Amino acid sequence: MPALRCVAPDILRDILIKYAFEVVGEDHYNWILVRGEKGIPITLPKQGDLVALDVMENALNEAKMDNGTFFRFLDEVTKERSNTPTIEEKS
Repeated sequence: MPALRCVAPDILRDILIKYAFEVVGEDHYNWILVRGEKGIPITLPKQGDLVALDVMENALNEAKMDNGTFFRFLDEVTKERSNTPTIEEKS
């Protein structure tokens, strides 16, 4: 299994959403995601090109997501984004 690698903040958010989390709050700097009614909130940064590895590891640990699941959802999110037409393609 490959080692974790840093991803963009919105990609990490989408991975957690696929893992049954939902965004319950946000401000200019962060998203707050929770899974279920009694889940522990996970705060993810919105800014920056990539989420720092230690922040990612902490979020995935809090989510109880293993590396295999992370890479499976990363692949799904990446494929979905590559299938989304750009503004120029829509015109």
